[in-house]
Amino acid sequence: MGQVIPTVRGYGIYQPAVDFAIHKANQNKWLHVFPEARVNQEESLIRFKWGVGRMVMEAERCPIVVPMWHTGLSEIRPLQGPPIRLFKPITIAFGDPIDFQDTLDQWRSGKIDEETARIQITDRIFKTLGELREKTERMMEDVQRGVKDGEGELEHTSNP
Repeated sequence: MGQVIPTVRGYGIYQPAVDFAIHKANQNKWLHVFPEARVNQEESLIRFKWGVGRMVMEAERCPIVVPMWHTGLSEIRPLQGPPIRLFKPITIAFGDPIDFQDTLDQWRSGKIDEETARIQITDRIFKTLGELREKTERMMEDVQRGVKDGEGELEHTSNP
């Protein structure tokens, strides 16, 4: 069964849910974060919330952040309509870990302020996820066109 940390919209980045997530990160626990702070079944990314930046900044060690992009889940479990639809295709892609150590070092040494660091971290996650989305879409186009493994965007992928 999944474990969820309930957040309260409008309480900002200094709320108990974010504090608890930082605590879990400091225990080396897995956190799966939805940086948009809501279910988004639209085609486009929406602005990420700064709480994700705070989680990275206030962790005792720079956390390993692995971007993940998925599509098709809205067909399996739409917000409106039937409760679940089986046998629908989904795509899940994982990107390379994001390294925030440079931003954290600048913030801790006083070269940038807290808000700037939080914005830089959040923006980097947003940009990286957007790039992963674009790459995944190109890979899926290659698959649909019949491109073989090791060619096109599939050059650096492997079969499970």
